[in-house]
Amino acid sequence: MSLNQLNFRDLEWIVGIRSVRSLRDFARVKRVQVAHASKIFQNIEYQLGVKIFIRSPRGIEITEDGAALIGLCEELLAHGDRIREFSQKQADKKGKKGRKLITIGALSFLQNFLVLDSLEGLDPDFRMVELNPTFAPQLQLMPEMDAFLHLGPIDWPSEFATSEVGLLDFGFYMHTNHRPKKITVNDLYRLPFILPTLLGNGRLIQGVDRCPIPIHLRVRGDETTTSQQAVELLYRRPQVAFLPEIVARKKVKSGEICLLEFSEFPKVREMLHLSVKIDQVSNQLLKGLLERMKSNLEI
Repeated sequence: MSLNQLNFRDLEWIVGIRSVRSLRDFARVKRVQVAHASKIFQNIEYQLGVKIFIRSPRGIEITEDGAALIGLCEELLAHGDRIREFSQKQADKKGKKGRKLITIGALSFLQNFLVLDSLEGLDPDFRMVELNPTFAPQLQLMPEMDAFLHLGPIDWPSEFATSEVGLLDFGFYMHTNHRPKKITVNDLYRLPFILPTLLGNGRLIQGVDRCPIPIHLRVRGDETTTSQQAVELLYRRPQVAFLPEIVARKKVKSGEICLLEFSEFPKVREMLHLSVKIDQVSNQLLKGLLERMKSNLEI
């Protein structure tokens, strides 16, 4: 880890340690376990080659190198604030008649389909961005991002607020016309799977679909970036896709797509979260997004 790879959480933690008496007090402020806070600092110190503080019976003692690093981190945080202000002003200029422009990021294949259906009737202009599975560390330092949909908790900087949207169910799906009369769990290791893939860092990378069968144990079938396209590819030939239930819901009701259930695999269900920048997304807008997303999940 070099300084240009630090995320905002790292910067805030480095600066914040100076204002507490002990690591226990710091952990209490951040609402984490002391062992977790200690591990984070040990990793930062190891990667940077700097001893930030020393723990003693009297509490935390900032080292000379630590004080210099804290000063530098304060400067970086200040620059980040100015970049965010500038970015928002530019975004507002590009919006229609000065309307606010909100950028929402969501993982391809897993949550991106929920964004569009949740914006109807909301006032701001929106920019929707497809993300790859390695987005979290980098996007914390991207001032133009205002909101993120993600599965599971993420340790965001303090400028973010996270809300639970609802539970997202996943399952094995196949086109009804291609399904064998009898199918067992062993068939899943012989049938081709539609796999998520996307472009990242100038090359194709493997996406994620939350399937309990590791990708290296699956037979490769078609590949696509979105789960909506995966549903359409099920029509092409006998193959399986592991998808969010909400994506296949309409086709299942019409009888075109069927859910494959196996007692060997427990139901995959994960909590979907919406994280927003507190200073960019108003409480009213956050409430509107959450209401629409929750409604879409429950339909």
